[in-house]
Amino acid sequence: MRTVAIAVAATWIAWEAAVNVGLQLDQRWLVGTALPDGLKSYVTGSAAGGIGALLTWLGAAATTPTLRQASTAGLVVSTGALFGLLLPATNQYDYPAILLLPWQAAVAASLGLSLTAGWSRLDLSRATRA
Repeated sequence: MRTVAIAVAATWIAWEAAVNVGLQLDQRWLVGTALPDGLKSYVTGSAAGGIGALLTWLGAAATTPTLRQASTAGLVVSTGALFGLLLPATNQYDYPAILLLPWQAAVAASLGLSLTAGWSRLDLSRATRA
């Protein structure tokens, strides 16, 4: 039950933090900069996606020792930041699922990959020969 409570709390906190970082970047911190509006949206999405992924990883790592590696944190955060780049498409089409569904699936997949034998120990040379 404790693990479920931590997962729910981490997810909620990650969502709130990502949204608030995005709003602050979009409406305060990047206002008046020389960045074009389109680029501001990508910066905002990437930063918010990375923050959300970092906090999601922290929540997962709090109860799962296998996830407590810098390589796992890097994978999860970079995945979240990468998929955060979908924010401009979400804004253009006014359909949040364009960002939310791929982001959640990708971050969950990076956590799942890290739970396997270890993504950092994968023999990529053997995988490319197959």
